[in-house]
Amino acid sequence: MKGNDSIRSRWLKRYLTAVILLLFIVQAILIVVVNNYYTAGIKANLTSRAGVTASFFSKYIITDTNDLYNSAKTLVYEFVGKEQMEMQFIDVSGNVLLSSNGITPAYKIETQDYQNALKGNTTIYQGRNARTDERIMSAAAPIIDSSGQLYGVVRYVTSMENAMKNVLIVFGISVAIIMIIMIFLLSSGVYFLHSIINPVGHITQSAKEVARGNLNVEIKKENEDEIGELADTLNFMIQELKKSDDIKNEFISSVSHELRTPLTSIKGWSETALATDMKDKEQLQKCLSIIASESQRLGNMVEELLDFSRILRDQVMLNLQPADIEKEIEDVLFMLMDKIKAKGIIISYNPMCSDPDIMIDEAKIRQVIINILDNAIKFSREEGTIKITTQNQDGFAVVQIEDQGEGIKEEELEHVKDKFFKGSSQHHGNGIGLAIADEMIRAHHGMLEIDSVYGEGTQITIRLPEGTEPAAEEPAQEME
Repeated sequence: MKGNDSIRSRWLKRYLTAVILLLFIVQAILIVVVNNYYTAGIKANLTSRAGVTASFFSKYIITDTNDLYNSAKTLVYEFVGKEQMEMQFIDVSGNVLLSSNGITPAYKIETQDYQNALKGNTTIYQGRNARTDERIMSAAAPIIDSSGQLYGVVRYVTSMENAMKNVLIVFGISVAIIMIIMIFLLSSGVYFLHSIINPVGHITQSAKEVARGNLNVEIKKENEDEIGELADTLNFMIQELKKSDDIKNEFISSVSHELRTPLTSIKGWSETALATDMKDKEQLQKCLSIIASESQRLGNMVEELLDFSRILRDQVMLNLQPADIEKEIEDVLFMLMDKIKAKGIIISYNPMCSDPDIMIDEAKIRQVIINILDNAIKFSREEGTIKITTQNQDGFAVVQIEDQGEGIKEEELEHVKDKFFKGSSQHHGNGIGLAIADEMIRAHHGMLEIDSVYGEGTQITIRLPEGTEPAAEEPAQEME
């Protein structure tokens, strides 16, 4: 898919953006944690040193300011941590008396930690050196004798530049790790997207080919996943479309053949009638009779096709009226009597309905019975028996028609009511008779059931709802 809402663009906009944001949040938290870790360590170290030194001098060393200076001089000069920090001794006026770096600044110390130390508190100061603009951290503690007299302040100062460098190193490492993760996610994501998009694109292209009428398409199944299942489904659909297309073509061929037969007969007997002497009334009568019969047959075929076309468009309307279902069967038997006699078939008719009047569309139900009986006659063997029974059962008028014909194969039984389906029987048919019958019965809110044993015969059961009162809101029903 190409466009602003493709899978690839949605992935880049949503998933990748969310992952990037999450990674940078994790990185920010990591930097804060690392920075706090270094800062807390330095704070603890400075505070501890300042407190211990001040406590030591307060208890054991000082008696006056000079004593403080003399005692501190040795400690300052021998201070082993001078590479990491600076030790200062400051008097109560803010003057630096001693410094471990050997340089006594001329300016006075006025930082907040020193000011708090003068008040008797040991505190931390974090900021910049006013002269060098260097980031520093310091801790100052008061030196107080046992009587509570303040003699001075011990202060430890360290540069924060090394700590910041360490934080920056961690930041750089985390950025590198994030970039590696991003490259991995992008690569794996692109690979994953291609594993979806490429098969989907192939499926889409194949679907377009099918839409253009090319059914010689097979979608390649690349993986045993949902995409593979979709490919299998579409391949199955294409195969079914091929079958439907073959059935449709066979149907068209069959209909064309069946229409051609009566037309050829009408044409041939018309020519015979034209060539017959007008005085030969018996010959003319025969010609006209055959022409009328074939015309009726042709008309029935056309009407059947029209009904089927209406069913496909859901446009068939039913004109429901109270009617006697047993009388309809008798009328159909009378209409088909010539066919029945020609094949020597015995009709066993057993009407048992206590109330045969039901709401039906007479023309449609008559056509259904004609289709079913015509099939029974067609598929019955010579001098066979067709049993017809009617009865009332569980709120339905039930009509059963059973023949002793060739029957229907088990694998074909579930398809005989499908549109265009023609079984393996050698008898001619257009494959829509039972489909129309089933649709007509369902339109009456009834059921058409088919039971058959191959080689023994077929039984068709029609169930139509009892009652002769039409629904007030629907005097006519539209086919479903």
